[in-house]
Amino acid sequence: MAAQQQSELDLFASPRRDVGIHFLGWDRPLLPLAVEFLAQGWQEGPLDLTHLAVLVPTRNASRRLRESLALFAATRNAGVLPPVILNPDDLLSLTSGASPQDESPAPPPATASKAESLLAWIKVLLDTDLETVRNLFPVEPVEKNFSWGLRTARELMQVQSLLGEGAHNTSYAAKVLASHDLEPERWEEFSQLERAFFRQLEKEGRLPRAMLRRQAVESPVLPPECTQLFLIGLPDPPPALIPLVEKIAERLPVQVIVHAPESSAPQFDEWGRPLAIWNDRHQEIPDHAIHQGANPTGQAEKVCERLARYEQPHLVAAVGVPDAEVVAPLQKSLAARGLSSFDPAGEAMSRQGLSHLLRTLRDLVSSRSLGTLRELLRIPGVAEAAGFFQVPDGSSAYPPTAILQAFDKFHEAHLCSTMDEAWGILEHVKDDKGPLTRTLQWTQEALRNLEYEPLEKALPQVLEDIYQHTNLAKDEEFSAAAQLLHRVLDEVAALSFAGQGPTERFQLFLTILEEQVLASKRHADAIELPGWLELAWEDAPHLVVTGCNDGLVPETIQGHPWLPDQARRLLGLRHNATRQARDAYLLASLLASRENDGQVDLIFGRTNSKGDPLRPSRLLLATPPEVLHERVNLLFRDSISATDPLPWKMGWQLTPPAPDPEQFQRISVTAFSSYLNCPFRFYLQHGLKMNALDLERMELNARDFGNVMHDVLEEFAKGGTANSESAREIAECFEDLLSDHLTKKYGTRLSAPLLIQASSMRQRLGWWAHQEAQQRQAGWSILETETYLAPKEDPFRIGGMIIKGKIDRIESHPDEGLRILDFKTKKKPTPVDEAHLRNARRDEDLSALPDWMKATYKGKEKCWTNLQIPLYLLALRDRYPNQPRTAGYVQLGAAMGDVHLNLWEELDAELLESAGNCALGIIENIQNEVFWPPAEKSKFDDFADLLFGDPKSAINAVNLKKKANDEE
Repeated sequence: MAAQQQSELDLFASPRRDVGIHFLGWDRPLLPLAVEFLAQGWQEGPLDLTHLAVLVPTRNASRRLRESLALFAATRNAGVLPPVILNPDDLLSLTSGASPQDESPAPPPATASKAESLLAWIKVLLDTDLETVRNLFPVEPVEKNFSWGLRTARELMQVQSLLGEGAHNTSYAAKVLASHDLEPERWEEFSQLERAFFRQLEKEGRLPRAMLRRQAVESPVLPPECTQLFLIGLPDPPPALIPLVEKIAERLPVQVIVHAPESSAPQFDEWGRPLAIWNDRHQEIPDHAIHQGANPTGQAEKVCERLARYEQPHLVAAVGVPDAEVVAPLQKSLAARGLSSFDPAGEAMSRQGLSHLLRTLRDLVSSRSLGTLRELLRIPGVAEAAGFFQVPDGSSAYPPTAILQAFDKFHEAHLCSTMDEAWGILEHVKDDKGPLTRTLQWTQEALRNLEYEPLEKALPQVLEDIYQHTNLAKDEEFSAAAQLLHRVLDEVAALSFAGQGPTERFQLFLTILEEQVLASKRHADAIELPGWLELAWEDAPHLVVTGCNDGLVPETIQGHPWLPDQARRLLGLRHNATRQARDAYLLASLLASRENDGQVDLIFGRTNSKGDPLRPSRLLLATPPEVLHERVNLLFRDSISATDPLPWKMGWQLTPPAPDPEQFQRISVTAFSSYLNCPFRFYLQHGLKMNALDLERMELNARDFGNVMHDVLEEFAKGGTANSESAREIAECFEDLLSDHLTKKYGTRLSAPLLIQASSMRQRLGWWAHQEAQQRQAGWSILETETYLAPKEDPFRIGGMIIKGKIDRIESHPDEGLRILDFKTKKKPTPVDEAHLRNARRDEDLSALPDWMKATYKGKEKCWTNLQIPLYLLALRDRYPNQPRTAGYVQLGAAMGDVHLNLWEELDAELLESAGNCALGIIENIQNEVFWPPAEKSKFDDFADLLFGDPKSAINAVNLKKKANDEE
């Protein structure tokens, strides 16, 4: 009890301050010097430091100090009873009745949690008439809902946190800033809202953290056993810590321990904070210690170069990472060399795969989007869970590939955007829809549980259903993430969500979860990757510091929307000048402590991960004037950088399998043009069945647009209106058929792009209705529609290969005979002859082409590009031997003048024979497996993303070249 009375501040005692400052020197790193200082006078027995309280800057510094004390005691075969080690946030959270628990003392029970504070802010924001705080919200939000409230609450709480460095509230800030005419109205409205926020928490029996910090400053406490407080290595403590420690110093001796020589005492204040003089101090950095990396990956490679000489680099080196962008590539580069690493900052939950799953699931709960469902199904375990859902007796689960393929094809065919639309369309789907149906049923069940069951019950059930199909349950990192998830779920479950639904609860839960940090697992041989402020507590003789760029070292904040640098100065908060002095001192201490025994390498980046240019740290330029030009030349010398990259080259080649004779037993009429365009691309598409999918499109592509028009015209030709001579009657029939088809295929709620395309279809069909009627009046009747080239039992063959295809329409006339029509829907039609034959290209030698590829047309030598219409005529030659035949296109272009008949009158017997020879030449090449070399250019290239415009470099054609060489 006496000890407790000694350690707690007695406001009625006569105030006195017992604060001393001690300089450790900096001939060695801070950590061993601090350990020796704390252990001074120890002779034998266990090293008992339980009577001391030690304040260090970070939790990682706490860990390093505990470890080093234990190792120091072990050198004498003794143990250690450690001191109470705190960091500033711990001390600023302790009030009467609270006690520290290990490294993370819990706040008093009545203190509002992060989730409670967010929810209180959201309630205040949603209940506030924004007209009363128009300076705070000059622009009306698009929708004043929970999502807006959550985003705004996080912004306001960030400002509160910054003010908390000085234990200030917004009322104090408003008063100070108003006296300097810094947005007084805006700050007054903010303080008005903050008072409402305090009242909301008070109503719920919770204490705001800002008030807790204020209480800690006014009535600080330490554990009763502590009789002395040391501040070690705190060059930049939160401003609120100073009055707190001053009050402690009225009852207990306080000593500030500075990692610097006694001679530098005039350069620090009484609390060990570097003074502004450090901003003008020269840094003793040898040129050979400065290196540059093109980007974060380049910096990581530079680190590995510096460590390459060590057999066990973890014993002698540590790598500082002031720039978070460098961490991931650095860990990857180290791992590639078999080196383990440890990031004391841990990994944000937002980067975990579990968080990605939860984000996608949250979006699905709120949107019911089919695109979001497709994204969800690509996460490991989800498609498996859907495939195993309610499997009927005698049936088996659908494999993930079947489900993913079904959804991709469904989107390609129907373009529906929501699950409800998908159910409506499935009623009209005739193909196998089992994978789609079962997946939608599983999804509906999961969403229903998330909507109507408590989140803390429903979400673990959904996750268990998913993750039982993976091996992640055995993964330690995943298990730790799952435990963290349950803790946050319990926290959110205790909140009152009056007037809010499951989507809002899910949003808040995920927001809180993603702000958590997952502790990294530390291996014995791991290389430490501390942040800038933690480097002072590294005792490794070799330090490699990355991210030595302005804005990071020294740390600066530019253009903060609430607290710019001027406002921070006025409020007594940490600002850019104090940060620069702090970082200048820290760099000097790192260099000095390894001058005699060790090494420091400083690496700066040229660009960030986005390619934006970066400036070297101004501390690297802190040299005497007479050598400044040399340092500038060193920092800005020509170098390989992200703005001057190495020539790009492919990382690997794709190796297509050898052709299988079974792949080409038949060929479609339209596939000949693909071979003429490029034999290799033909092989990819028709041999390997590779087709590009566009899963992001929300409108019909040219193929689908044409298919809809073809389907309408087919249904028209089969109905009674096909013989009508009335343009109006035909147009009405087209309208009805189109509306019915669009509803069955794309649902009742068409997207805006689809509505525009549907309007274009109606217009084109309306124009064609007049010409359709004229053809009936002229004596042309529809004989067949969508008819096969030949009967199945007697297929049409060339060179022994079956030629397959459908003819859009065959019409007959009592005097004119037959004509074959193929409907084309290009916006700007290509004449039928130009669609089949082309002129030689400028760089093309026609004599080098095989004879079967060439034809003489209108007195000029041309090349075949398409054989569709000639093959139609050749196929019907045996079916209708005694009737004259013509063929051509029905052009259904985007303008009225582009809707017309386009018959190929010049297609004579000689040209037909040439087309047949061309088809035979292609078939013989296919039968001989000639698919290489590829065409250098392709007019329409579905494989551009695979070939990078250079198929010969992108493809290893070892399985295709043999036949090509044989042909040569």
